[in-house]
Amino acid sequence: ANGAAIATALGYVFSFIFSLILYKQRSILSLKGAFSFDALKSITNIALPSMMVSAAGSIVGLIYNRLILSYGLDEMAVYSMYLKLESFMFLASSGISSALVVIVAYNYGARYFKRVKIAYFTSMLLSLAIMLLGFAFFQIFTKQLVMLFTADDKLLDMGLRAFKKLSYCFLLTSFNISTSGLLQGLGKVRCRFWQAPLLCCLGQACWRKLAVGPPLSWVWPL
Repeated sequence: ANGAAIATALGYVFSFIFSLILYKQRSILSLKGAFSFDALKSITNIALPSMMVSAAGSIVGLIYNRLILSYGLDEMAVYSMYLKLESFMFLASSGISSALVVIVAYNYGARYFKRVKIAYFTSMLLSLAIMLLGFAFFQIFTKQLVMLFTADDKLLDMGLRAFKKLSYCFLLTSFNISTSGLLQGLGKVRCRFWQAPLLCCLGQACWRKLAVGPPLSWVWPL
């Protein structure tokens, strides 16, 4: 684990150095006089909600891990299996949302409001298609998905019940992810700041309670 962490850190350092060398040698742009506190404030206002959403997701994940671990290692193992498979759908939808931010920002600034609407609904439909595909796989091929990780009868039985119930959250996620990208692209940072963490905490708490079973009052204060 320590070796992997060191390798990851060194990879980022060398990538930064290599990019800086290429920038110095080949870029026609100059950083002299480019720093601006107003620009920094604007960038921070737009980027801060995404940072807070990522932080909220990590904090919620830690709390869920502690809650589920109190039930036993088997429950924790099933939850870990689910998270690994869930990431395929969520990473794809998050990538679409990231592209939506840029498209919305450019077209909203140019006052092409119709393009903003088209981009938003297209993003939502693409995310929904990905989530529906993931939902179908979790409902139809549940046993095959669980058996990718284990063949233990107890874990298999728990995984079959958990995967089917947890996958229902996919049906709500496309709206959440696309709307987050829209708000960020429009610069509505306050709405974005409250929308995503609240839906993430409350929505996931409700849905995961159905599969794992911790009392909702434990996580509702989030």
